[in-house]
Amino acid sequence: MLINPGYWIWRVAENGIYEFHSEAINGAGPNAGAFTTSQGHYTLHAISRNWDDIGTYEFQGPDTVVATGKLGTGTWHRMIAGQR
Repeated sequence: MLINPGYWIWRVAENGIYEFHSEAINGAGPNAGAFTTSQGHYTLHAISRNWDDIGTYEFQGPDTVVATGKLGTGTWHRMIAGQR
C-alpha cells in the first residue's frame, strides 16, 4: 500500500501467517500474526503487539484488494519481489 512517502509492506503466507512493516515515514511499527478470510470478511490477530482487527474485503482484479477495517479503507496491490 502506498503511504506517501513510502510503502506499507504486508506479506501473507498460504497458512495465514503474516508479517507487516512500514517503509513510509509514518511511525507504523512492525508486527506479525494470523490472518483469516471467509466470504468477504477478514480477521487479523497480531501476536507481536496488541492489535486485533476485523473487517471486509473485495477483490478488484487478480492483484488488487480493497479492505475496510479499524484504520478505514485501503487498497492493497500485489507486488512482485524486487519491483515497485
